[in-house]
Amino acid sequence: MIEIKDIVTLSDNNRYIVASIASYNNNVYCLLSNFDDNYKVMFCRYDNGELIESLDKSLNTILLPLFYENSKNIL
Repeated sequence: MIEIKDIVTLSDNNRYIVASIASYNNNVYCLLSNFDDNYKVMFCRYDNGELIESLDKSLNTILLPLFYENSKNIL
C-alpha cells in the first residue's frame, strides 16, 4: 500500500511525493506533488498497486477537503 510522504516515479519519468491519501466512493485517491516543482500536482486513483491519473475534474471539490483533513497533522 502507498503511504503519505512516499516518493513514486510515474510513467512520465517524473518523481512525485504522495502528499495525501483519501477514500471516496470505494476508491483510494492520492494527491501527488511533483518532486521538482511543487506547483504541479495530480490526483490519482490507487488501483491494484498502480496509480492512475484521475481526469474527472468534478472530483476535485470533493477530494480536496478529504486530502486536507487526512494530511493536516502529518505534513
